[in-house]
Amino acid sequence: MKLAHTIRVSVTTLACLIGYAANTQAQIDPDRLAQIGSRLAQIKANLEGLPEAQQQTLSSAAQNMLRLARSWDQVSAGLGAITGADVQSAANLTAGPTGRLPFGPNFAAVSDPASDFTYSLTTGFTQSETSTAWCGTQVVVGFNDSTSLFKSLLFGSGGASFASAGISSDRGLSFRDIGFINAGTDPNNFLQGDPVVTCVPGSNGTFYYTQIFGTGPASAPISAVAISQSTDGGATWANPVAVVGKDGFTHFLDKPWSAIDPTDPTRIFVTYTDFDSSGAVCGSSGGAAIQRTAIELVRSTDSGRTWSSPQVLVQACSKAPNYPSVQGSQVGLDPQGHVYIAWEDFSDPAGSTRDLKIRRGMMASVSGSLATMGPGMPYAIAAKFAYPDRPVLAIVGDGALQMNGMNALITVSKYWKRWSDPRFIVLALNNQDLNQVTWEMRAQTGDPKFAASQDLPDVRYSQYAEELGLKGIFVDSPDRVAAAWEDALAADRPVVLEAKTDPEVAPLPPHITLKQAKAFTSTILSGDPNERRMLTQTAKELVADLLPGGR
Repeated sequence: MKLAHTIRVSVTTLACLIGYAANTQAQIDPDRLAQIGSRLAQIKANLEGLPEAQQQTLSSAAQNMLRLARSWDQVSAGLGAITGADVQSAANLTAGPTGRLPFGPNFAAVSDPASDFTYSLTTGFTQSETSTAWCGTQVVVGFNDSTSLFKSLLFGSGGASFASAGISSDRGLSFRDIGFINAGTDPNNFLQGDPVVTCVPGSNGTFYYTQIFGTGPASAPISAVAISQSTDGGATWANPVAVVGKDGFTHFLDKPWSAIDPTDPTRIFVTYTDFDSSGAVCGSSGGAAIQRTAIELVRSTDSGRTWSSPQVLVQACSKAPNYPSVQGSQVGLDPQGHVYIAWEDFSDPAGSTRDLKIRRGMMASVSGSLATMGPGMPYAIAAKFAYPDRPVLAIVGDGALQMNGMNALITVSKYWKRWSDPRFIVLALNNQDLNQVTWEMRAQTGDPKFAASQDLPDVRYSQYAEELGLKGIFVDSPDRVAAAWEDALAADRPVVLEAKTDPEVAPLPPHITLKQAKAFTSTILSGDPNERRMLTQTAKELVADLLPGGR
């Protein structure tokens, strides 16, 4: 559903409102404003302490909190000067039908533009980042809403809310803006947005609203993720329940996501990012804690009443030379109740995680910073013995195969008949080059390829697999890749899928730094032996990233 467009208003307009209201008695408790100010100051200190690259990955809700914190003196002055007449005027703008949008008959407004504009005079900006859930005829759209802060302070029961929703009972043909999401009676509660809305299949009325949450007094703040339940189609919401909470001085929990098990709706899963500046895991450097980011999971088996302890799925310590981080998880379940989790991974400057993005409920290992040589085959064999009923995939370069992988294939040939599921696939990337080191030299130090140390003999690994009684598949054309994978996954024995790859295709990182660009230029100027093809393939990679569907 399309969210109605609203207007961002400058601080000049805010000043006008302050001047209008300054002569009469305030209606919002100054202590509540002070509590919110303390919370925002703590959030601001935490987020501004993040490395710049991590600040850029924060959710829009976190960015909104940071922006609000930086202008809180002005905003709180406006809120503190609200008069009884202003309250009555605001009360007249109650939530109601939202109307249609002028884009055509299939577009309905989700929020109420009338009250949005009026309230935005005080809060300065309005909505962002929607999430939609649809069960039966009932649709709920949640969104970040800065005007809800004003509304919750005026009309709420204690806590403050930065989140709202629009609901529909006619499959999205029309919506009603319900106003702010209930933040509970505790004045320390602060619902901070970044919503994910889910619903229980078949219920036509039970919805869950997950978002960033802060609670606890200023002396002991808690950064949390909250979930709220509605049993009447989103019209009203129970008090928020913290699914996880950590020390707000050293943690900020961001980008929550939630999903309900379609086979058992009492099972709810929530993932989130923990921005951790405690130093408890990553230690310190130069007297300052090393920043940690982690994707973590919590689950409930009783419809959200109680929650498990956090399970760390992946974590990264932001330190030289690569300053890795993770962010932006999403969790989902298939019709059989299997859990799938994806996230953004900025941990690998050489780009493996640029092409391997999704963790589909499986366990995976990457060699440490892509510098440990030859662990792929031992890792895969260990995984297969631990889980003989599950398929195992090893992605291995030809350097690693020549180091220890070919010997490990002998081990596979000895034991594979003991495995209940024989699928064990080795993707052998044959480019006759120690390619990781070649590109490290080019991108990090500006040195051209040194063929004497980098070139590898051409070995047909697929034929070697056949000699061992395994299945071998050789691919040297992109057109044959899909069919090769189908054959490998359908095989009745372990497979070596050998792909002839191009060593001059640059493993571009998600973000190219100035230092890397300078080093690459130096490589070209130094006369790399494969300079022409290297430039051609790099250009193709860059163009592919820019074109829709290029990857």
